Amino acid sequence: MGKTLILDGYNVIYKLPSLEASMEQSLNSARNALAVYMAKWKINNDPTAKICIVFDGRDGIAPDGSNTGLHGINCVFTHTNEDADDRISLLLKNARDTKNIYVISADNKVANSCRVYGARIKHPEFLEEKKTKKQRAKLIEPKKTMDQATIDKINKELKGIWGLD
Repeated sequence: MGKTLILDGYNVIYKLPSLEASMEQSLNSARNALAVYMAKWKINNDPTAKICIVFDGRDGIAPDGSNTGLHGINCVFTHTNEDADDRISLLLKNARDTKNIYVISADNKVANSCRVYGARIKHPEFLEEKKTKKQRAKLIEPKKTMDQATIDKINKELKGIWGLD
């Protein structure tokens, strides 16, 4: 059995900076953005992984607790009176083998309930692309230095403003 990722949908959306802009548009945009993100993640990181995103169904998207596929990713919408945390626990409770299941959430309640079933818990940062040393070095802007004449001019002006001439 390969790796299975179960995502606490809205929790992950709020924790990944690259999805923040989609939340400003709408919940639907954010859900789509997460599904696209996970489809790309799967291709680049683990093409054999099974991925399931669990969303709260309270907002009327799928009040019947149905499943749907967004961009090839299985998305589960809870029943109206059920939250994603409870559905994730239920999925683990009914799983035959939880040692290859990774639950992606920053929610302590989810993490604690999932540990009971032997699932592995990962923070949403787990999904972000890891940068190599070379890539990180490119992100660091080189320090800009001033020549001594500019420093002296600034110091002279500040002394004048502060009355230290």
